[in-house]
Amino acid sequence: MRHLRPLGELARAVAAEVRGDPLTPVRGISYDSRAVQPGALFACLRGLRADGHDFAQEAVRRGAAALLVERPLPLPVPQLVVPDARLALGRVAAAYWDHPGRRLRVAAVTGTNGKTTIAHLFAACARAAGEPAAVVGTLGAWIGGRRAREPGLTTPESADLQELLAAAVAAGDRWVSLEASSHGLALGRLEGTPVDVAILSQIRRDHFDFHGDFESYRRAKLRLFTEAGRAQGAPSLGAVLNAEDPSTPWIAARVRAPVLLYGFGAPAHLRVEEVRRAPSGRTRLTLRWRLPGEAKGGRLDGSPGGRLEVEMGLPGAFNVSNALAAAGAALLAGFAPEAIARALAEARPPEGRVESVEMGQPFQVLVDFAHNPAALEAVLELEPVDGGRRIVVFGAEGGKDPGKRPLMGRAVAERADYAIITSDNPHHEDPEAIAREVERGFLSVPDPPPCEVVLDRREAIRRALEVAQPGDLVLIAGKGHERTLVGADGARPFRDVQVVRELLVALGLAGRHRLLRL
Repeated sequence: MRHLRPLGELARAVAAEVRGDPLTPVRGISYDSRAVQPGALFACLRGLRADGHDFAQEAVRRGAAALLVERPLPLPVPQLVVPDARLALGRVAAAYWDHPGRRLRVAAVTGTNGKTTIAHLFAACARAAGEPAAVVGTLGAWIGGRRAREPGLTTPESADLQELLAAAVAAGDRWVSLEASSHGLALGRLEGTPVDVAILSQIRRDHFDFHGDFESYRRAKLRLFTEAGRAQGAPSLGAVLNAEDPSTPWIAARVRAPVLLYGFGAPAHLRVEEVRRAPSGRTRLTLRWRLPGEAKGGRLDGSPGGRLEVEMGLPGAFNVSNALAAAGAALLAGFAPEAIARALAEARPPEGRVESVEMGQPFQVLVDFAHNPAALEAVLELEPVDGGRRIVVFGAEGGKDPGKRPLMGRAVAERADYAIITSDNPHHEDPEAIAREVERGFLSVPDPPPCEVVLDRREAIRRALEVAQPGDLVLIAGKGHERTLVGADGARPFRDVQVVRELLVALGLAGRHRLLRL
């Protein structure tokens, strides 16, 4: 889709000074000089390693008709001069695409873990309620029921996000379920996107390499529930917060919107009264709910509360919490409880989230994106179906918060029966040095389980499958849906699920048994 807007109209969205002809037609927006098309507005964004102003001349050479800048540049095209080009970009892009966020309802979820699952579960609830819903997040974008974007940034850059929202409007979607990462919030990628329902999974240690410390990380998350740089203010329908997360009281005190708490305990608006394991291996839940008094959301037979029976196939207590978060948001959105129950019953784990690999091997194999201490702790609560051991293949990513590496090792040592430390996107760091930091945390646990260091990830997975016995659970953690392994020499194709399948065949383990599905 390509539209045409006069530069002056875009300038009004951010009250920007126009230097040059305000009638200059704009035929697209770009922030990458290599991707500029003739007639585009090029946004000069300052990044951690580069400044877009340094690439403005190249953008003009490629045909940029105008520039979004923080300082005037000696180039022969009109310029919008703003204090912060990154924050202005979202509002300018929203104006260019005729404010698609105002023609949709938006549910946005943030938190250290669970964002992808919650976003997909909420979209499933919307669809079950007869509300077409798009999804934008770590696994890409689904618009109008079709995949419209491959996996990339969890929260797309604001110009890309506005284009996706416009595509959702054109496709007839009425809701967008959006993952809001701490990076995306801190960098203003939700600028110009009004949020109707804001959801928090939990806040644990992660991304300190970017935010610096826990308080800065937590404040980035808070932006979703207050201003998020969006100007529209707090979420219009309300906030859905995890009653059991230590940061929830701090966030709730700062939200100027109805707050719905969810959790396993009595103080929550939406709580689990009973959890039962069905003979099929599915989880049966009894939920009790009541809406906050000021909420404008759904009602059951005119009542602001009710009781709901749910059976779902998503394993683990962490997925019960994810389901509660999605259900709470769906209730605030006004979806019928029966539709919510139906959506949760039919839900399957998203790609790379406790994804089961079943090829008739005599043990379970799960591939999961768990890449921080809290995520490893949560997924390692899963019990092997037949009472066997937990065998874990994991590592820590290079170029990211090194402080969490020993914590990841400790989390596995405290919960696994056998561990193999391997590479997980080392980038330009030495994989052996990363593994030593992880191993140091592993060995800090008194009487740790057996552990090997196998830096070749494929060989590490092979080793785990070789040592697995009938009834064991093999967890391949860290990469989940990812399709490349990134080292000093760049990215090469690597997908955990595919590697597991190939090795099960090569080792002669495929086709021997039928496992109880999680």
